[in-house]
Amino acid sequence: MNKLPMWYWIIAILALVWNLVGVYQYISMRLITEEQFSQMSEALQQLHNATPSWVVAAFATAVFSGALASVLLLLKKSVAQLFFLISLLAILVQASYILFMSESIELLGTQAAILPAVLAIVGIFLLWFSNFSKSRGWLK
Repeated sequence: MNKLPMWYWIIAILALVWNLVGVYQYISMRLITEEQFSQMSEALQQLHNATPSWVVAAFATAVFSGALASVLLLLKKSVAQLFFLISLLAILVQASYILFMSESIELLGTQAAILPAVLAIVGIFLLWFSNFSKSRGWLK
C-alpha cells in the first residue's frame, strides 16, 4: 500500500469534524425545547413545522452516514465510498426539498439556497476524495 500523504489525514479529519457538526445540528433540531422554539423567528417556526418526516430522515441519513464514512476514511476502509455516496444522495434529497418543495426561498430569501449548495459541494468532494483515495491504493 502506498504511503499516505499528510494532506490525506488532514482532509479525513476535517471530513469527520464537518460531519460531526452535522450530527450535532441534527440532534439539536430533534431535541429542541419549547423555549428554544419560541425564540425562533416565525418563518423558521413555520418551516420547522412544515418539514415532512422523509426530509428529516434524509437529514439523519446524510449526517450519520457521512460521519461513519469519515471514520471509515480514517481507518482506510474502501467501504467509506459507499457511505459517502449514501450521504450525498441524502443531501440531494434534502436540498431538493428545501429548494423546490418548501417555502424556504419565499420566507428566508435566496440565502436559504446557500447551505444546501455548500452541503452538496462538500458531499461531492468527499465522494470524489474517497474514490480518488481508493484509486491510489490508500483504501483497502
